[in-house]
Amino acid sequence: MLKYFGKRTLSVLPIILGVTIIVFVAMQLAPGDAAEIMLGSYATQEDVEVVRAQLGLDQPVLVQYFKWLGKALTGDFGTSITYRQPVLELILQKIVNTLYLGIAALLISVPLGIGTGILCAVNKKQVDR
Repeated sequence: MLKYFGKRTLSVLPIILGVTIIVFVAMQLAPGDAAEIMLGSYATQEDVEVVRAQLGLDQPVLVQYFKWLGKALTGDFGTSITYRQPVLELILQKIVNTLYLGIAALLISVPLGIGTGILCAVNKKQVDR
């Protein structure tokens, strides 16, 4: 059992790595520059360059990816440009409502699914092929 669990866990790692690459590339391809968005349209080019250096956007993409991945693995998702708060705090604020919604969906779907399965089994008809 432990061997099976280990194999399954190891087989998920390439998928997770692939998803992180896709997310990072999508963020890179998004229009606009994070430094310009943070500072607004009236910022000088020097101010934009300073913020780009602070955010590490002046480094090669590969370096940016590994820094981003390292921070994400430690729970540091950065600061929201819109709310100017740590992203982890924003996620934790919303997680309670998400859990309520998930539990409510589970409480509805499981009995409904089991009931439907029992009805189908009881009223099973022979299908001609």
